[in-house]
Amino acid sequence: MAIRSSKNVLELAMRNPSRIYRTPMDVVRDDRTTLEEKQKILKNWELDQQRLLDSDAENMGDGMPSGRAAKMLQDISNAKEVLE
Repeated sequence: MAIRSSKNVLELAMRNPSRIYRTPMDVVRDDRTTLEEKQKILKNWELDQQRLLDSDAENMGDGMPSGRAAKMLQDISNAKEVLE
């Protein structure tokens, strides 16, 4: 297994937060990142979840992914409030 530098981990977290963090509060608790980095990671995660919600609405799916995305959006909002 290759060792990733903290820069590579941060870049991955910015692109795909769920690959690095299990929950938005994990972002808040990560002492390897600055406040600004945490805010950017959460914003990117929020945008990803909103896209999932929007695409599910357009396809009129069964609602299951929408429920998870909506819950994650609430968790992200809660994490962002902690950082304020």
